[in-house]
Amino acid sequence: MRKILGAVAAAALTLSAGVALAEEATGTVQSIDATTKMLTVGDKTFQWSENATGVKLDELMEGDQVKIMYEANQDGHNDVMMIEKE
Repeated sequence: MRKILGAVAAAALTLSAGVALAEEATGTVQSIDATTKMLTVGDKTFQWSENATGVKLDELMEGDQVKIMYEANQDGHNDVMMIEKE
């Protein structure tokens, strides 16, 4: 029984840690580089992820107001998880 409870507790901590890592940013798209899949919103640079949901990279234009959910990875990049126009 203790092993099962330990496994459930470990899974719950893992899931909550994943949620805690997501951050949100809003602002104006300053630049987009389709080749490197990088975009700058305000003073932050983001790496487009193939798994990103919402608006597609080719649908964005400089000057668009956006809201981004992202995760800072171990390499120091801000990986886009979700993006939508405001």
